[in-house]
Amino acid sequence: MSNKFLILLASFAMALMVSCSGDDGKDGSSCIVEPNAKSGFDVVCDGEKVGELTNGQDSDCSFNPIPETDSLIIICNHEEKGRIANGKDGKDGEDGKSGIDGTNCLVSEEGVYLVMKCEDEKIAEWPKAMCGTSAYDPAEMACDRGILSFNFTDERDNKKYKAVVIGNQTWMAENLNYSGAPDTTLGLCYAEGLESPVSADSIAKNCARYGRLYDWATVMALGSNCNSVSCQSDIQSKHQGICPSGWHVPLNSEWLTLLNFVGGHTLAAPKLKATSGWNSYTSYHQVCVSGNVHEQSHNNLCGNLSLLVSGNGTDDYGFSALPGGYIWQGSSSNYSYNIGTYSFWWTSSENENSPASANYRYIYNANNEVYGSTPLKTNMYSLRCVKN
Repeated sequence: MSNKFLILLASFAMALMVSCSGDDGKDGSSCIVEPNAKSGFDVVCDGEKVGELTNGQDSDCSFNPIPETDSLIIICNHEEKGRIANGKDGKDGEDGKSGIDGTNCLVSEEGVYLVMKCEDEKIAEWPKAMCGTSAYDPAEMACDRGILSFNFTDERDNKKYKAVVIGNQTWMAENLNYSGAPDTTLGLCYAEGLESPVSADSIAKNCARYGRLYDWATVMALGSNCNSVSCQSDIQSKHQGICPSGWHVPLNSEWLTLLNFVGGHTLAAPKLKATSGWNSYTSYHQVCVSGNVHEQSHNNLCGNLSLLVSGNGTDDYGFSALPGGYIWQGSSSNYSYNIGTYSFWWTSSENENSPASANYRYIYNANNEVYGSTPLKTNMYSLRCVKN
């Protein structure tokens, strides 16, 4: 007999045993539960069968496939109770619309940039490399301390030069050392042609280190008469003169652009000077100390203090100015001055007030300023070319 049946039987028996009292209550019926032949029980009250209690049976169900179909038969206690049929496949979905053809894009080089163009329209660009805030091509330039530089060759004599980018300008980072075609001689090396001869080796070393020195007409590749008269009508805005192809003799205004970029002419010299090669100089300072004489009066004791100061610069922009001096051409001989202490450079700008003079720029070891003046065109100074 199952537990479910026993619980049901007990509940029924207790219900029969409950009585309620009342003034007019009737006697309760006498009921019994008797087993029957069906494995159940009859409920008999006062000799009369009033109901049955049947013991529940566990169901034995299974799912059996129907041959040649996707359906199943549900069978419980060997009796079919139902079927489960497999649903039919839905209709095929509609084909999606064709996508839009992709855009044809190409990436190419344009100077210092890589440029993406799609259908000939510029979409984006990227610098090949950056030096500070400037884009550049590492295959053509080098970056050091935020300074862009490159080397180039003067095709006329195969001499190699270094150049630097300063602001929007590109300057040679060394003085020109071009002596002209094989059958000519342009300019002189420092100490060349002196009354007291200097060794050829020393003269050659001066040219290799400091470049050659030229008078103004030679720098401009004009006739020698231009040293004494105005040749303004022959001067171009980017006048090549004896500079290499693609370079020109700087205007006085181009020098001013350079000086303004590096902080102004009064402070530019140390920033443009090389870090070595400049003579030191003596700086004198008056020093005073207070003293007590005989404990009655106070006197100041003063004296001069001399200090040896380096004339070298910091070369902040890679201009690397060196003190090449200059040559003054006398009637019978030449005189060389100021190597180690001064550096002078011609401009292409004539002096408007004196046809025999032109503008130049110079610096020296004991001052921070880059000076400008208008000396005689026959003096021989250095030349720095600027790129077109």
